[in-house]
Amino acid sequence: LLSLYRRRLCDMSADDFMQAFKQERPLRLTFTRASRWTARAVSAEGKLGVFMKNLPPAPFLIVQRVEPGSWGDTAGVLIGDRLVAANQRCFDSAHRNEFIETMKNKRPLDLTFDRHEKDEAVDEGHRFMAQAGVKYQKLGLRLRSLPPAPALVIEKVEPGGWAEE
Repeated sequence: LLSLYRRRLCDMSADDFMQAFKQERPLRLTFTRASRWTARAVSAEGKLGVFMKNLPPAPFLIVQRVEPGSWGDTAGVLIGDRLVAANQRCFDSAHRNEFIETMKNKRPLDLTFDRHEKDEAVDEGHRFMAQAGVKYQKLGLRLRSLPPAPALVIEKVEPGGWAEE
């Protein structure tokens, strides 16, 4: 789950998120089928060995190069992966210098990546919006965590709810 009423989850508190589910329907949710994963760099790693094609502010940063034998290589980062968050903070409003400082010096550092098929744009076939109507008071989604976060992973779809349908 990426957003609720077109508001990104990384910009939302857990309380705001829970209140949104209590509001009048329809409920508009944006999902992605992208392969999203997080890797942690700890103090012993030093340089990450991951170089970006672009810098913030941006919705995501594209990995341009990964140094062989580096933390990034060991963590499985590939050229073309999209870095979407650092320590659960999105890059839309991040400052370039703050990002560089975080990447160089902040440890532990949790980096969240999306991996897409070659030559596919982020929004082509991976993101979709769904709307839960008035008749659905229970969505039937069990989430692994709550905002703020770049995305929420769905752990289980409960039988008989909106999500199953």
